[in-house]
Amino acid sequence: MPPSQQILSSSEPPHPILVKLATTPLVLDRDISVTTLGLRFQRHPDFEDWSALGIQMARALRCMEFVIGDWLVYGDENFRRKGPGRPTNCNYEEAIRTTGLDVAILRDYAYVSRHVHMSRRTDKLSWTHHRLVAKLSPDKQRHWLELAASHPERISVKRLRKSINADRLVSIEELTTPPRDRVIITHIPPINRLGQWWKSCGGRDWLRSQSNAELHAMLLDFKPIVDIVKALKSEFEMRPEGH
Repeated sequence: MPPSQQILSSSEPPHPILVKLATTPLVLDRDISVTTLGLRFQRHPDFEDWSALGIQMARALRCMEFVIGDWLVYGDENFRRKGPGRPTNCNYEEAIRTTGLDVAILRDYAYVSRHVHMSRRTDKLSWTHHRLVAKLSPDKQRHWLELAASHPERISVKRLRKSINADRLVSIEELTTPPRDRVIITHIPPINRLGQWWKSCGGRDWLRSQSNAELHAMLLDFKPIVDIVKALKSEFEMRPEGH
């Protein structure tokens, strides 16, 4: 259900301002408006107007998370009904419902806006960059945001996340180079599996039920193992006793 229908179908009478905001298109200029279904052109804009509109929309999109977050924080601090002295002519929870956004998303926006003060934000980085530093102290936030914004190489979200975890700026090579395989390969697992196979099939009794062709095929399959056993036996016998 669109936000405008949500507010108008609420069980409690909504505030008139909320009704107006929920049902009135956002006007970018006198001939272009934004509706819940997209842009509405009252005339054909020329290239300059069309290009300027794109810049405005891109700028609005980049800051929208902060705008909504700041709006939520302000409403929480000023309009939430918490007791005497709080305004009663505006329902904060109802205003949130009219956005039509998921509650988890709204909480995320508010969390970042509440913890990352506007004085530490930068338009050179994305909102997600700011989201990564929101859990840090103000000094740490400033350090990482200034470092990422001023670095000659573009600091991606992934690189910033790993740098914060490492407490240093990680190199690009550390992002692209896979970690070395630290698993130690030994002979024990395959020998254990081979022993389990031998036991499950019945051992020597099972061999008696196999044809000559099947026995010959298995001898060929086991040749690498036979070669390993021969090499081990030869090396052991060549060494002096107690070596």
